[in-house]
Amino acid sequence: MPNQFKTHTSDAGTTIHLKMNGELIENLIALDCIAITLFDIVFVYGVYEVYAENDGALTLVLIFLVLPFIFYLHYEYRKNKRWAKNAEEIFFISKNNLHISKECLGEKLLTKDINTQKIIEIVYRPWGGNSNPPFLPDCSQGTIHLIGYEDGCSFGINLNKEEAEAFITELRSLIMQYQEPRHFIFAPHMHLAKD
Repeated sequence: MPNQFKTHTSDAGTTIHLKMNGELIENLIALDCIAITLFDIVFVYGVYEVYAENDGALTLVLIFLVLPFIFYLHYEYRKNKRWAKNAEEIFFISKNNLHISKECLGEKLLTKDINTQKIIEIVYRPWGGNSNPPFLPDCSQGTIHLIGYEDGCSFGINLNKEEAEAFITELRSLIMQYQEPRHFIFAPHMHLAKD
């Protein structure tokens, strides 16, 4: 299943809803599951060995020190798995404004407003950062970078080159609907430059 985006237009502006492709993420999260299982095995074996030597105090210390860490790892794994399947980005474009909102499971992770008259570049780049759920790009995927005179941001979830080109084309055409065309020059290599 590729990343999906839907466009909805109203009198106030246009909304683009970008939904994460969770299938690409599950393989990366599966490695976390293997690591957690190994931690569980080592913990159980360690507690058994200490208990077998009749060292009750050391057994309790081991349980109270290591068990919370094991529970934390399980909690993080379950959270990342849920987030990978439910992450989404919402873009609202109105006159002179692009509102970007990253959400997951009802939690707003990022909200940013960008003046579309001050956008100078929209480009696609391969992912080069750290794994950061819930927006965890696959190693072979990338993100879209929006650069403005004042600020910018990265967005796009696990987009390959074709998906990024389609999304940038859609975003460009929507921005043009709300701007005067003379304000912008579009280069063929996915750049949006201010005249």
